Amino acid sequence: MMDREGKFTVETIYGDVLTVRHVDWTGVAVQIYLTLNVTDVVDQLTDESKVKLVALANAVKEMSTGFRVKNPALIEYSDRPGLIQIS
Repeated sequence: MMDREGKFTVETIYGDVLTVRHVDWTGVAVQIYLTLNVTDVVDQLTDESKVKLVALANAVKEMSTGFRVKNPALIEYSDRPGLIQIS
């Protein structure tokens, strides 16, 4: 979802709205950086927000390679808070 300022946002199960700060295609995965710098953020996202992040990852990968993410998995690393990797 885009907010009024044109930023891509997702929601948590607690009603918090998070903004996507940055998106990278690494050649292997799409990395999405959120404004909330905590670990376990994937568990806090609504199902709709997870679907939106996968759609964003697919759009980024398609623009770069022409292909979509197969069997997407949302991965977090405890040493990289606020980062969700989709591969």
